[in-house]
Amino acid sequence: MNDGRPNAEKLIMEDQNWRIVIGFPAFLNIITIILILLFYKNPSIIALLEKDDAENDKIAIEELKKIYILKEPMTYEKLLQ
Repeated sequence: MNDGRPNAEKLIMEDQNWRIVIGFPAFLNIITIILILLFYKNPSIIALLEKDDAENDKIAIEELKKIYILKEPMTYEKLLQ
């Protein structure tokens, strides 16, 4: 908060610019966290593959199909191994 002027901290407090300097990034971070919590529904593919569970493997295969198009000899099950 020191820009080289004498009494820079005092000046920024007196003219209320600290509200913009501190408040705006904080506001944007809160909005970002809310949006992530609302719209981020699925765990990552790597997290799904690390768990040894048939249901997680099924979800991982569905997520892989959204991203990769494999040629006929290769299957998604082989990709998991």
